[in-house]
Amino acid sequence: MAYEKEFLEIFGALMSQEFSKSAPKDTSLLANSFFNTMRIEGNTIKWSLPEYAEYVEFGTGIYGPKGKPIVPKEKKALAFKYKGNNVVVKSIKGQRANPFIRHTFNRKSGEIFKQALEIWKERFSS
Repeated sequence: MAYEKEFLEIFGALMSQEFSKSAPKDTSLLANSFFNTMRIEGNTIKWSLPEYAEYVEFGTGIYGPKGKPIVPKEKKALAFKYKGNNVVVKSIKGQRANPFIRHTFNRKSGEIFKQALEIWKERFSS
């Protein structure tokens, strides 16, 4: 089991680098969160990302899973800061999905797997 866990740690660390490179960089919080939150549970690699990572990956409002504009639940308007400006509106369309995690995994996982396997072999061949 130690061999498998070691491989997953190598693969996960390399994928973390790729996810971080492709993550949106508005604040860099999401990009930086891949490095310090990765863990191995059984034979699964998991990351504890900021809550908003789901909204970035899958979209919100009309662009998200619900397909409806975002409206206030208790007030007459939505109020928030956007790029340093105060904004008050009755509804917003939402944010388009930026599926950088899925795209990066689909594009890079095969290459990263090979890299991880080479590193793993070097560590355990002696």
